[in-house]
Amino acid sequence: DYCRAVLGAEDHAVFVAEREAAIIGMAIAQLLDETSPHCFPMKLCRLNSIVVTEKARGTGAGRALIEEVEAFARQNGVRDLRLYVAEFNERAIELYERMGFRIRAHAMGKLIGETD
Repeated sequence: DYCRAVLGAEDHAVFVAEREAAIIGMAIAQLLDETSPHCFPMKLCRLNSIVVTEKARGTGAGRALIEEVEAFARQNGVRDLRLYVAEFNERAIELYERMGFRIRAHAMGKLIGETD
């Protein structure tokens, strides 16, 4: 189970947003060492997952979670924070753009297999 594995991993962090003793959102971040397209080693943080309950959307919970992930990245010497978001998720894209995220690459995919 992904969530159980993440909770014990040193390279991951889980952040929880609460309101009135109820969980209203969570984010999972991961520290990575990668090689850039120009063959330079780099440390980055990827926001693997973020979710906010429907009732809590628009209340600042998502922004607060992302700010916590940014602080985690900075504390670990990371200057590059990345995420993937589905193209149809316009509300999330708007939040990310307001928080300074920009498109720096296009990830493309193709579904293969059965077509019916």
